[in-house]
Amino acid sequence: MPRAEPPFERRLTEASAAKAAIAARAAKHIREGATLLLDNSTTACFLARELTRREPMTILTISLEVAQILATSGKQHRVIIPGGELRSADKTIIGAGAISFLSEFTPSYFVMSVVAGSVNGCQDFDLFEVEFKRAMLSRADETILLMDSSKFSKSGLVQVCSWPDIDVLVTDHAPQEVLDQIEYGHVLLSETAPSGEAE
Repeated sequence: MPRAEPPFERRLTEASAAKAAIAARAAKHIREGATLLLDNSTTACFLARELTRREPMTILTISLEVAQILATSGKQHRVIIPGGELRSADKTIIGAGAISFLSEFTPSYFVMSVVAGSVNGCQDFDLFEVEFKRAMLSRADETILLMDSSKFSKSGLVQVCSWPDIDVLVTDHAPQEVLDQIEYGHVLLSETAPSGEAE
């Protein structure tokens, strides 16, 4: 069982078609004029690219990669990033100050991804990212999880949250035992979902 994530640049190319389709489906769900908080996942980068085609929004993030995509879009998005230490491996701003700063905001959506999902919930490897995601879950009106189907066969190190904490799951496919736990939320299937499945 792996005990750490692959390098960021490699993850950008893994399941890229599924991530792009998931991001496109998530972008359709986000309403005009919303305020978003995006995590530092590679799938968030795909969503940021989708948002460059949307009307100007206010977007918070700990990812300089996401911020750069948005800042160079020409759409005049308002991009807010916290202070802290820059982790060069994935251009993420880390530290307690970053979490404290973002905890002051109440965005319309918190959009995140995780390393792995199982019947027990969502898992990750990085302790800072786990702390960040746990802190942000309660700040937004709606939490959206972007997750390609390959992650349901993986395992993580630390529990992030349980499925009832997720308001909207956007995926290409999810196991039935996971879907059964999203009682009050929504499951949005991307265009890469197997034919015959419904939203």
